Amino acid sequence: MIRFQLEESDREVGRFWIGFLHAFRTIFPGFGQRFLAGIVDHHQQPAPTTIAQLTNELEQKNWELILENSSLISSENWWSGFVEWLQPFKEKHSIVFLEDSGKMMRKAGEELIHGISPKLRIALTASEIWWPRWFSEEFPGENCTELWHKLRVANNIKDFSSEIILPKRNLLTSLQNQLRREDQELLIQQIRSMINWLQDQGEWLEAVRLMQNNKDFEQAGEILQDKVEDWSSSGADPLEVLFWLKELPGVLLTSKPVLCLSAAQAANKLGFNFQVSYFISAAENNLYALQHFSRNDKLWREMVLDESGTTVQGILAQITQIRIGENHETEF
Repeated sequence: MIRFQLEESDREVGRFWIGFLHAFRTIFPGFGQRFLAGIVDHHQQPAPTTIAQLTNELEQKNWELILENSSLISSENWWSGFVEWLQPFKEKHSIVFLEDSGKMMRKAGEELIHGISPKLRIALTASEIWWPRWFSEEFPGENCTELWHKLRVANNIKDFSSEIILPKRNLLTSLQNQLRREDQELLIQQIRSMINWLQDQGEWLEAVRLMQNNKDFEQAGEILQDKVEDWSSSGADPLEVLFWLKELPGVLLTSKPVLCLSAAQAANKLGFNFQVSYFISAAENNLYALQHFSRNDKLWREMVLDESGTTVQGILAQITQIRIGENHETEF
């Protein structure tokens, strides 16, 4: 049985398809590799040929599917097309849509948070991941420990680790539904406070996730550009690296040569040849556009692109290495 629990972030159609695929990969490791290779932008609908490839793979597997909390995204204009795409599979596979799988749990959670301060209630909506230490530091007058205990007993949260609490989706949705327009300014301040705290703790990837969730893509891109090279070279899963890079809007990602290079390198490790070419071309187009701002070729190649000292020539050299590797593989 495959369970895919939908979240608000799955309103992004590309992200939804990624989540849908990963739900299947928990049962069928390596499933949908060609589908993954065909998704360049998480914010756009996959190409029909890519979906057709996935259809063929699904037809060859034996599976049952539960889609939980589908009401969260059922109003999206692409959802009806997805449901229609699923219909033929129902002849051989069980497919269940659960509109609201936790109504009673949400009601219990609402009662438990009734007594907390408005500021803390707003802060609880800032992220789908709760960091108890941040809450304790941000709200020293609140008995957060007791709150976590009550929510834990009521099965409204679960402990991911000693440092992280995960609220159940229904509780988080309930909290978000209580937000008023006048709460937005304070919420933004609290999100910024959490982002700064996460970076101070060395949790830069969580800070990026929070920025992306709140559409602060420019700042997320800057942090990724600063961190991605060290992250990749430290043995990070190239599929994870590529996922986070493609969480950025395509226009932003392809406008930054350093990020394009990192995406091409990750795609190259995965054998996603189309994406390698796509990101290399984007990087080169941006680099050659910079020639207009330099008096000669030498100065252009020495142009520094970021605070770490990356130069145009440095990126071109790494692109050449990728191409040499591709040509070498082709020969064999």
